Amino acid sequence: MGRTLGSRARTDGLIGRSLPALLLLNVVTVAWMTAVGDRLGEHGLLAVFTLGGHPDLVTVLATASFVILAALAATVEDIGRVSAPARLLFAVAAVATVIATAGLACVVLLVVLGGSFVGLLIKLSR
Repeated sequence: MGRTLGSRARTDGLIGRSLPALLLLNVVTVAWMTAVGDRLGEHGLLAVFTLGGHPDLVTVLATASFVILAALAATVEDIGRVSAPARLLFAVAAVATVIATAGLACVVLLVVLGGSFVGLLIKLSR
């Protein structure tokens, strides 16, 4: 029984720490897709930001995730004691956020790895 309580405490702590970050990430994603989503979806290379040219899908996923997370934040009295259904809803919202921001994560990873590769080539050429 001690393991169950300990793992639940770790899960509830994770929810409490990541809830504000996920809420903010969803708000930024919706604002970004509203502002430039259509233009990003038109270009072949930049379409990765919009999950292959589907900015409306990204907006819907981020909005749905935000609504679920905001409802959880408003209804859960003690973030340290989250019920099993609330944890399930949090997981669904977190997955929706990850999917909505997957294009951005891919581009950031590509830039970081590309920069590291170029740096490595420069260092090896000396």
